[in-house]
Amino acid sequence: MKLAYLSNSKIPSREANSIHVMKMCEAFAHLGHDVRLLAPDVSEGLEPGVSDIYAFYGVERVFDLRKVPWRSIKGRGWIYGWEAGRDARHLGADVVFGRSLHACAVAARLGLPTIWDAHMLTFLKRWDERHLFRWMIKAPAFLHMTTNCVSLARCILEQVPELNGRIVVAHNGANELAEGQTPANLGSDGRSQVGYVGHLYPGKGFEIIRDLAAMVPTADFHVIGGEQETIEKLRSDRALPNNIVMHGFVPPADTERFCLGCDVLLAPYQSDVRIAGGGETAAWMSPLKVFGYMAAAKPILCSDLAVLREVISNGRNGLLVPPEDVEAWAAALRRLLDDRALRQRLGANARADFLAQHTWRQRARRILDGVSSPQMEEGLATLG
Repeated sequence: MKLAYLSNSKIPSREANSIHVMKMCEAFAHLGHDVRLLAPDVSEGLEPGVSDIYAFYGVERVFDLRKVPWRSIKGRGWIYGWEAGRDARHLGADVVFGRSLHACAVAARLGLPTIWDAHMLTFLKRWDERHLFRWMIKAPAFLHMTTNCVSLARCILEQVPELNGRIVVAHNGANELAEGQTPANLGSDGRSQVGYVGHLYPGKGFEIIRDLAAMVPTADFHVIGGEQETIEKLRSDRALPNNIVMHGFVPPADTERFCLGCDVLLAPYQSDVRIAGGGETAAWMSPLKVFGYMAAAKPILCSDLAVLREVISNGRNGLLVPPEDVEAWAAALRRLLDDRALRQRLGANARADFLAQHTWRQRARRILDGVSSPQMEEGLATLG
């Protein structure tokens, strides 16, 4: 089957949505489909010095990437959507999938079987996107939409009840780790190694990590990610605990080794989480890092937020703690570092759950099949 992925991501870049797009295209291709990724041909925000986009993201060259012009004029998002949707028809796509609302709406209206992937609720808050969305779902060619968590599906159904039965919940995912992959050498003096992978935007939890490092001086804390300006500012801060190592940005293809080299991995999200551009996403996030942690079979110390409980079960595949309670974080971390058997059990369960339902390939298959897992169906059933 020919599948056109219509994206609005900057590729290559450090943005999580671009990682998501590349991983999903690889997953669709691994299912045997002929995949063409369409992305905006932008000049700003791209990662410099990338000679091989596929290698940068750690994906196989099993799908084609085509850049669509991004005009330097007002309304360029609408123009891009029209051109990308039209290009999907010219490519002879059997099905269109993507995160670009504008492009997917055009594709559906052009008669291409279309599935739209939603990750935030902003499209129902902005009047222009709300009308565009309703224009899309009324098209006969519109198949269904997908969300990355039950929480977001519930919010959408409360406002658009006519979509009942046409929303597929598919949490984000990760790839299985390659056999024999060598863990990063993060410390050789017998000290515990604690890791965090991700951005340092407000609400991501760096404040928790900073306090934890001071409260648990027997461990080293490795922070992978963040903008260079922020990293340099933190490195020059004399008050920063000396057991925090700011690694800065690491290409997506290399983060797995860091996870493997840690004893415990942190996901300290706060109740108000911001992403690039300032959008708030705490209520319906499905963090890529959590699934990467699970794939590495490492114990996860995670904020106790409703949306994260869809994936992390306290005491089974991780430990959940109140987001802002630093004392609870310190107590939970000490418990993990002191109990090797507990770490092994949580890590093994996390990997088992990951393999059972959270690989990228499973997400791709679920989306195309148009069905959710029993756990997701149970969550949505509460809406009646």
